[in-house]
Amino acid sequence: MYAVLKSVGKQFKVSPGDIMKIDKIEGNVGDTVSFKDIVAVGNGDKFEFGSPAVKGAEVSAKLLHQTRDDKIRVFRKNRRKHFQRTKGHRQYISILKVMSIKSLTNSPISKSILVSPSMISFSIVYFKSLAVLDPDVPEYTYNCNTAVLKLIILF
Repeated sequence: MYAVLKSVGKQFKVSPGDIMKIDKIEGNVGDTVSFKDIVAVGNGDKFEFGSPAVKGAEVSAKLLHQTRDDKIRVFRKNRRKHFQRTKGHRQYISILKVMSIKSLTNSPISKSILVSPSMISFSIVYFKSLAVLDPDVPEYTYNCNTAVLKLIILF
């Protein structure tokens, strides 16, 4: 089972047991964090796509560590003006371990789209013809998970 959650302006595809690195969220080490803004939930042949979010879906994760990411060097230069500046930046991050994914797949879901794998393959061919996906890669190399991520980005 996997879910695509939206947090701090980004989307993450997670499964139970995954360790993810996101921008800093409030909390102490050892706390359980729950994400309610779930864009999509999938389990084998079933896939649930929310618009904008899947109702009743929730991802719970344990906060493992609060730290800072690696330093990024920012170098600016103006040619022929004797101007050079080097600055660095370290982003505050949180490291989480995904504990569980909950979804209400049996209950009726309003404003959600249930997508079968055959529809996903049709969508790949359709988006491939519009050259939205990478034109250099043959369409048979896209698996179901890649298609789901491309659909989420496009909608």
